[in-house]
Amino acid sequence: MIEPEGRVWDIIGKRRWGYLFSLIVIIPGIVALFTSGINLGIDFTGGTLLDVRLGRTAAIEEILIRRALQKTRGNRTRAAELLEISHRALLYKIKDYRIADL
Repeated sequence: MIEPEGRVWDIIGKRRWGYLFSLIVIIPGIVALFTSGINLGIDFTGGTLLDVRLGRTAAIEEILIRRALQKTRGNRTRAAELLEISHRALLYKIKDYRIADL
């Protein structure tokens, strides 16, 4: 049998101290969880979007979208390029403003 050289620690014999240390760390964490709640950072918003518009800005945006669609004869891809926004953003705005096909 090979014997280790130097000092040997009796980890199993000190397991109760390990349990105590774990409780000292875990209990404040549980208390903080119930008192403060879970603070989800921006990493966990996952698609949540709050879009706030001012009335005048929204009206101007709707007019510009209608003009771009008229200029491109309803071609949404070209209208998005003309407005310098993504195609998906244009589709959302068309839906928001309830703009019918031109």
